[in-house]
Amino acid sequence: MDALTGPVLVLTALLALAGAMKLARPAPTAGALRAMQLPARFVLVRTLGAVELVVGVVALCTASRPWLALTGAAYLAFAAFVAAALVSGAPLQSCGCFGRADTPPTVVHLAVNVVAAATLLLAAATHVAAPADTLADQPWSAVPFVALVATSLYLTYLVLTALPAVLSLSRVP
Repeated sequence: MDALTGPVLVLTALLALAGAMKLARPAPTAGALRAMQLPARFVLVRTLGAVELVVGVVALCTASRPWLALTGAAYLAFAAFVAAALVSGAPLQSCGCFGRADTPPTVVHLAVNVVAAATLLLAAATHVAAPADTLADQPWSAVPFVALVATSLYLTYLVLTALPAVLSLSRVP
């Protein structure tokens, strides 16, 4: 098993999850785009969500280099948006990533996006085994591997959604 396989599965699934949440709840993303003076129509947000969902699912299922590169590029775009939001000081209650109103952009969010982009672009430049091949090579019918990927996905989601709220509580005088 390639060392990048687990992180690639987590990050591609995270992109698909973010896309699905934008499809279901476009308002927070539209608000974030509006606060940054970018086009913010719901149809645009839902289209973005659909693209994220498709790119994430195809990259997750195939681990092919072009799809991993697209996924890495998406994370670079997210990093650029978060960096611009942080620098501008725009009053964003949410970055809009997961269709939640209470996930403001933070330096942690920026770091996760940069690391995700670097990981996926590295995976695109090298070879990552197809997920089906990786799962077939795992002991115990891949249950421990799938559990680890699912746990890592959930923890990454919490870092991006719950950690900003916890950190903001620690700044309250």
